[in-house]
Amino acid sequence: MSQNEQGVLYPFRLTGSRMRRSAQQLRRHGQALDAVALVRRAAEQDDTPAAWMALAEEMCHTGNWEAAVKLLARVLSRDAHHPGAWTALAQCLHHLGQTPLAVDCAYHQLQEDPWSSEGDAARALLAEIDVPQARHESGRLQRMVHRGMTA
Repeated sequence: MSQNEQGVLYPFRLTGSRMRRSAQQLRRHGQALDAVALVRRAAEQDDTPAAWMALAEEMCHTGNWEAAVKLLARVLSRDAHHPGAWTALAQCLHHLGQTPLAVDCAYHQLQEDPWSSEGDAARALLAEIDVPQARHESGRLQRMVHRGMTA
């Protein structure tokens, strides 16, 4: 290194995967808001469906279901076949109390790939939905839950 280069600062840019790993450590130590900020920065830097999916999962960990739904809609608008996005959207909608939409999303996942781990998660979500509660709702919802459970 020459004398002219001494003292020059070069910016160091963290990769998105390293930021997400750091965010997981922050979450484990109880710093959930810092973890969300770090994952948001990684998603903005990478700007891929996988990065936005990671931010949606982080929002689910904090219980911010509305923001997670918006992020999952963004993921699905870019890649309608992103693994696990339909199931994650169904879980978020179920937590928000929008059961018919949650069943539609879970059923969409089952139609796409019924024999994957995401399909198993969709079936588990359909089993979690209270069927007696669904009886008071529309017949279409009952049929979709039944179809999902027998797929």
